[in-house]
Amino acid sequence: MVGGGHAGCEAALACARLGFSTLMLTGSIERIAAMSCNPAVGGVGKGHLVKEMDALGGQMPLIADLTGIHFRTLNSSRGPAVQATRCQSDMDRYQKAMSGVIFSTKNLKVRQDDVIGVFSNDTGQIAGVQTRHGGNVFARRVILTTGTFMGGQLHLGHQTTPGGRAGEAPSAGLSGSLRNLGIELGRLKTGTCPRLDGRTIRNEILEEQLPETPAPRFSFNSGPPLLKQVSCRMTATNPQTHDTILTAVSQGLAPVYNGQIGGVGPRYCPSIEDKVIRFAQKESHLIFLEPQGLDTYEVYPNGLSTSLPPAVQLQFLRTIRGLEDVEITRWGYAVEYDFVIPTQLYATLETKQVPGLYCAGQINGTTGYEEAAIQGLLAGLNVIASLKGTAAIVLPRHVAYAGVLIDDLVTLGTDEPYRMFTSRAEHRLLLREDNVYRRLMDVGHQTGLLEATRYAQMQAFENDVDAEILRIQKARIYPTEKVQAILASLGSTAIDEPMPLGLILKRPEVDANSIAELEEASGGVPHPDTRVRFRAAVEAKYAGYIERSKRHLQNQTDLEAVDIPTFIFEQQLSGMSNEVFDKLKKIRPRTLGQASRISGITPVAISLLLIAIQKGQPEK
Repeated sequence: MVGGGHAGCEAALACARLGFSTLMLTGSIERIAAMSCNPAVGGVGKGHLVKEMDALGGQMPLIADLTGIHFRTLNSSRGPAVQATRCQSDMDRYQKAMSGVIFSTKNLKVRQDDVIGVFSNDTGQIAGVQTRHGGNVFARRVILTTGTFMGGQLHLGHQTTPGGRAGEAPSAGLSGSLRNLGIELGRLKTGTCPRLDGRTIRNEILEEQLPETPAPRFSFNSGPPLLKQVSCRMTATNPQTHDTILTAVSQGLAPVYNGQIGGVGPRYCPSIEDKVIRFAQKESHLIFLEPQGLDTYEVYPNGLSTSLPPAVQLQFLRTIRGLEDVEITRWGYAVEYDFVIPTQLYATLETKQVPGLYCAGQINGTTGYEEAAIQGLLAGLNVIASLKGTAAIVLPRHVAYAGVLIDDLVTLGTDEPYRMFTSRAEHRLLLREDNVYRRLMDVGHQTGLLEATRYAQMQAFENDVDAEILRIQKARIYPTEKVQAILASLGSTAIDEPMPLGLILKRPEVDANSIAELEEASGGVPHPDTRVRFRAAVEAKYAGYIERSKRHLQNQTDLEAVDIPTFIFEQQLSGMSNEVFDKLKKIRPRTLGQASRISGITPVAISLLLIAIQKGQPEK
């Protein structure tokens, strides 16, 4: 295992726990599992990946729950398909907890050394890695999880220094070694925010964002949070902030605009310089002030990634409400690095050029802890499958977000840091957080990574859900005074006779939490487990939509056989962004298959195209 980041940790643990002697080679033992950027795990799309890791037997969800200091459900007012769990982690505790697991795992050894090359044998099969100090290390399989360290270059204003992240040297020589083996590399860029001294922030004038109670959890077995829960604060940039940044850009002080950086940055997580220029019509951008831990006063200003010079960073920060007297503890910076063009990988994450060599994490062009960790986990599982001679672990797009992620990478590739979003999944109603165990626990059990006890508990949970769905369909709500009051408070019409609970649940304004109140008000006894209640209510409420999604999946037409008529490009399609439609109109793909391979065209856009074709075809 080359690298000790989030991908490296999951890959190493999977291989070692399944009985194979595993060595993690890392440039800094002290930085194993470090949260290099923001102090958070999860989010929209990302939270789904973390939950999937839990069903497969991964470690990140357990550590996130153990070290979380602020838990929330994002998009809680929207449909269940896009609701997602996110937590603020104590960064120091997260790193120490995961490192503790690494060092205490049987079959897993750790060595601090720099990997400067990989080598193959006479048949082209991977044979091992070359290290700076320890010579050659021979191995039957090698997983590269180098993150941003391969050819890494740090940018802070005009200052450019070699590095994978602040204070750590890059991986030198590995890029050339991969090229010599016939592997094509690209160049990407990402960045991080300055860190702030929380004692110099005027929290009392800023909007407080409280942690959710009860706290949502990533892991099936987690109870209430063990650590003290803290609040975040919200503020925003303003025209003065934007003017300060624009002035710096016009003076050639921004590496992302003065030609200093050649790598492509993340479109969906842009720097504040990009935001101000690309969204010039916006007068402000939200900033979330996130505590980095319980034993530190450092605060992460989420939304302010920058590589502007230090003086400019301090200047624009002090134009923001609540930060008028702020002090910076660490400057923000950009990092440019080499990555493996992911279309050179099989769906198992093994390279096509060198059998036995796998890549996982940011080396494949992704961004984010969660995207890296799930790749590491699946790469580890596939390494073991190849050594045992068992079936590869390839998750279809309709089974897991992890399947969407890897299929996108190896089929479409990426020319920008790839981030997971629910909009990337055409079957997202079937890929909810609440049904993750039904989708993936059998896979986790079959690999042997999901412990038998946890698997049995998940099975029991799903059995309870099935029973609860039947009970909801049979239960009846009576027109008592309390019931009518609850319905009125929800903006729902009163009932004048006993009505099936399942029918009331179909009302848009009635959710999973409301049905428990209605049952109690009607003299019934709701299921005591809120997770079972929620899961069953979602299945019952959206049964028609879920069944329709399943039929759509079963009857999906071969995209290559569907021609796109020219009239489709005559006017903007409902529900499709201008950016996506303009790209389609410019390229004018001949078939849906061709459209699906265009960079930036999401599966949701393909579904919208298919609907437009089906509606318009009879008329044309």
